Amino acid sequence: MVRITIDDELKRRLEATDGPVELCDAKGKVVGFVRVETPPNWRDYWIDDEPKLSREEIDRRLNSPKPGLTTEQVKAKLRELM
Repeated sequence: MVRITIDDELKRRLEATDGPVELCDAKGKVVGFVRVETPPNWRDYWIDDEPKLSREEIDRRLNSPKPGLTTEQVKAKLRELM
């Protein structure tokens, strides 16, 4: 992603909007669109990467004599559900 720093005047104008904004050059040619929103709180995007299974359950599954499924088998099962 490219970051462009805007001046205070443009910032004020963008903050005064409540929807999508069309950006144009001096001749009126559209050069882009932006959706103005409040900067996100990083906590809203936090990914909970802790396993939902206990370490014992993970080990049990890894050491299970039952065969697992290949990627192609999983894809086939998902296609059946569609």
